Amino acid sequence: MLFYGVAGIVVSLGLALALVYAYQDKIIELFVTEANKHIKTKVDVGQISLSLFEKFPQVAVTLDEVNVHEGLPDSEESLARANKLYFTFSIWDVLRGEYSVKQFYMEEGEVYVKVLPDGSVNYEVINTDTTSSEDSGFSFDLEQINLKNVALHYIDQQLKQTYQVNAHQLAAALAISPETIAIEAKGQTTIHTIKVGTGEYFKNKQVDLATALSINRQSKVITLQPSEVAVEGAAYEVGGAIVYADGTELDLHEWKKHKYTVAAVVVAAKYNAGV
Repeated sequence: MLFYGVAGIVVSLGLALALVYAYQDKIIELFVTEANKHIKTKVDVGQISLSLFEKFPQVAVTLDEVNVHEGLPDSEESLARANKLYFTFSIWDVLRGEYSVKQFYMEEGEVYVKVLPDGSVNYEVINTDTTSSEDSGFSFDLEQINLKNVALHYIDQQLKQTYQVNAHQLAAALAISPETIAIEAKGQTTIHTIKVGTGEYFKNKQVDLATALSINRQSKVITLQPSEVAVEGAAYEVGGAIVYADGTELDLHEWKKHKYTVAAVVVAAKYNAGV
């Protein structure tokens, strides 16, 4: 019985593999067509391939050596670079001929987010006015983003703020509606620096986090649910709201504290808001 069970698994896997590679050109073509509808900036890709094994049991469209140009006029600088990007969907999608990307993986990369002195930003690269994907059979319905060894750089030249964080292993679940974005994130990071004005905080600190927040894009308010953050083993809980309509106003509340507190963050926020 064990032999037949193993044989059945091998045969099923072989059929699945055959199906994937039989349809790989079609799937890649659909992926590129659909991606071009959503991305309005230049993207350089070394190679695009299809894999059954790298994110098994999910099928993955794999992009190697990716460079996404920032969304500023005439700029050749990068918004993001990565050794590997993976967009995954179910193998059953192959059988149905409908491919819905649910998860995105970014590995060994860097992201550069900038706010210029005039308030313009470099990250507006997604085209929200796209045609329906129903006819193509390929759609992006992202529910989770996974980062592995990704350096995150944020520079706000208006508010004189700089953040440098390395996401060692971070998973974020997404729920997107026209008005709000809900995010749940959990993982391990290193904060290399948080600079606000002339002050510097959390330099080279190991941080584990489990947080949930929602972003109201109309009112420009970020609501942070009570979240757990551990800074090199010293844990605390924090929640509250961040308003970013005119400048930044931070109203955070601390529920539990040990050796570290969020005092530095609160002071930075008050400095930023001119309090």
